[in-house]
Amino acid sequence: MTTNVYVYDGQRATGPGANEAAFAMETGAVSTGGVPAPDYTINCGAFVIEKDVHNVVQSVSGYAQLTAAGVIGQNYAIYDGALTGASTLSEVEAAYNGATTMGLLSALTELELTATGFGLVGMSLDTAIQRTVIIRNSDQEVSAYQLILITFPS
Repeated sequence: MTTNVYVYDGQRATGPGANEAAFAMETGAVSTGGVPAPDYTINCGAFVIEKDVHNVVQSVSGYAQLTAAGVIGQNYAIYDGALTGASTLSEVEAAYNGATTMGLLSALTELELTATGFGLVGMSLDTAIQRTVIIRNSDQEVSAYQLILITFPS
């Protein structure tokens, strides 16, 4: 299993309290039974977070852009928490099945995960918030997963 780290750190003022968030991203994969793990990259350059003076997220807009780099997956979920390549298959499957935002990759417009699907509104950025994008590739009831951990720093 390999782990890649992607870091995005940009600022774009769009009004009082609004700025483009800085993101730290880490990817990992879990695969079983000869089904290859999906292979995607993610770009959060169009993801905007607006927070108040108390560092509480007031609104989000934009999206995180997925791009297929190799093996295509069929489904995705956004898990409210952190999973890494060190997570067990049971932990990944439980997180995937318990995620509040999930769907078919084929149903997404241009593979765009909307910012609202990350459940950040009302959250305090005084401490880092972590979300894991889980991408699943399945074949005859055997699944493999790619994990993309996104940290919204304080």
